[in-house]
Amino acid sequence: MPPRLRLGVLTWYKGTQMEERTFFTHLVKEAEKLNTEILLFSPHDILPSGMIRALVYQKDRGGWQSKLSSPPDLVYDRFRNMEPKAFKSFIHFRSGSKMKFINSRLAHKWNLHCYLDRHPTIRKWLPETLFLEGSADIKRLLGKYHQVYLKPVNGTGGKGILSITQKSGHLALLGRDWQRKKMKRTIPLSSLATFVSDWTKDKKYIVQQGLKLQWEPHVMVDFRLLVQKDAAGEWKVTGMGGKVGGKDSATSNLHGGGKAVDAEQILGKYFPPEKYQKQMAECHQLGLLIAEYLEEKFGRLVELGIDLGIDQDGAIWIIEVNPKPGRDIFRLMGNMNLYWTAVRRPIEYALYVFREEG
Repeated sequence: MPPRLRLGVLTWYKGTQMEERTFFTHLVKEAEKLNTEILLFSPHDILPSGMIRALVYQKDRGGWQSKLSSPPDLVYDRFRNMEPKAFKSFIHFRSGSKMKFINSRLAHKWNLHCYLDRHPTIRKWLPETLFLEGSADIKRLLGKYHQVYLKPVNGTGGKGILSITQKSGHLALLGRDWQRKKMKRTIPLSSLATFVSDWTKDKKYIVQQGLKLQWEPHVMVDFRLLVQKDAAGEWKVTGMGGKVGGKDSATSNLHGGGKAVDAEQILGKYFPPEKYQKQMAECHQLGLLIAEYLEEKFGRLVELGIDLGIDQDGAIWIIEVNPKPGRDIFRLMGNMNLYWTAVRRPIEYALYVFREEG
């Protein structure tokens, strides 16, 4: 029997509060089938001796239990806590760690946009985007598109995103704060600078062209494409799901009340078969192109969640690229085969690296 892989999963937890608990429990279930042990740990679990204080899943003892362990063979980075203190400890750990990671870090949203914009083919799928330096940037894009989005350069789960739409004589605002609380407000144009300063505080933001993704009144639709490395170390499209936002929602984010739907099913509702099949193929081609291009720049990656918009004219747009994507969209749209494939693939790729590099 080949040696057992000990795969560390870098995350954040505090007491019984843990990010992605369900995913990690399912990861253990798949790992057991593949002769792999999962060790959860956070940056504060590294001891002066070099040992780590890990969490391991023990079903007979009621779940996750603490265990003193030597460092894992490989590390799968799933750290997604953007709170300043936690994120600072993560950056300090990753920059100085001698552990071998199966996924490199990507740049924040603005730098990532700039890099993608340099690619002669990928750039045609990018919405116009500016680094937010003041309300003049917002007014500039509003003058062209009538709607813009403000997005924090470091952010996940739809937190801190704001939609601004120009109406006659005022601005309609829709967003979610950093606690994911929904915000809906109308302000005069003269109040824009003050409102934006209060909304962004000291965080860095981008402002982005609004896209016509409302195929029906008050309903936002976009798509999540998941590309992952397989057991042979090759990039593959695992699947694509649709996300339909709730009424009065700035995004279709699943954390914010969005609904997961089968991508082909929703595309088939609005476009003829020949059209939506070409759209699906273009999305798949784009996903693999982005993955290969970003890996050349940033180093080894294991998966990317690419949020795509398809506007009312059928044009495809890159909304966001996430190096630590969730996979709940497949479970929520009822495709458990795709979901379990998406859970399993990081382990299969880790085993490939372990076998090839030792």
